Amino acid sequence: MRPPVPPSSAPRTPDSVEPGAVDLSGLDAVDWARLKHGHGSADDVPGLIRALAADPDDWAEVLDELIGDDLLHQGSCYSACPP
Repeated sequence: MRPPVPPSSAPRTPDSVEPGAVDLSGLDAVDWARLKHGHGSADDVPGLIRALAADPDDWAEVLDELIGDDLLHQGSCYSACPP
């Protein structure tokens, strides 16, 4: 049995977010079609990242699709995760 984790002094508030353009330079430099996620080819990943950067009304759903359904599907890590 492990001892409990000691209390942390880390802030419990989210980071502040400054409005402005998101730098997606390099996104298209990745050969996404060569990489895999939980449902096959990761060629849809750039579109999902761009959708998140555009701050859509369905932001939470897009994030859930990208992270929960595709990149970390059922807790697995795929070749598209690191980039």
